[in-house]
Amino acid sequence: MTNLTDILASAGMNELTLSSEDQVRSRNIIKTCDAIFNQACQNNPEKSPFDMALGTLTKAQMELMVNIETQADKLKSMGDIIQDTLGDEHSNKFSAELPKDLLCCTRLWLMAQGYLLMDFSLANDHATQTSEALAMVENSDIEKTRTELMKAFYIGKSHNSVVAKHSVFSKVSSWFSKTFS
Repeated sequence: MTNLTDILASAGMNELTLSSEDQVRSRNIIKTCDAIFNQACQNNPEKSPFDMALGTLTKAQMELMVNIETQADKLKSMGDIIQDTLGDEHSNKFSAELPKDLLCCTRLWLMAQGYLLMDFSLANDHATQTSEALAMVENSDIEKTRTELMKAFYIGKSHNSVVAKHSVFSKVSSWFSKTFS
């Protein structure tokens, strides 16, 4: 049986531009999802491990989104208190983990969607929803976050062997990956 890390690596995970903190965070998310992924593969041996990886990441991403949405007011208030108390110079040293987890999980999830050649507009909608949820708690730039997330989608798409055979698309996808990095 293939493990989740191997599946995501073959879908392009190693090409994602991640800080060392986000690399650790992504590994932890994968480790958390491993048991669910393995159980899904055992229960559905007729299905592709890539489909099981997508389902596992969908579950994880949805749970994180629900947590962000239900805790948005508290997270925003916490951030405001830290900002007001410490000011610009020191407030960036403190941040909630949940938004970072959501960003990393969504990045992996969209990469898997790209690898499975899922619909661009659906992936873009998910990237936008996640970006908007993060902006509510972190005052982040929605478009910048959405673009970063969609880069993962294109990386996944470029690793699918069907896409790789189409040299023109492969070149365009590669250009998008380089342009948005």
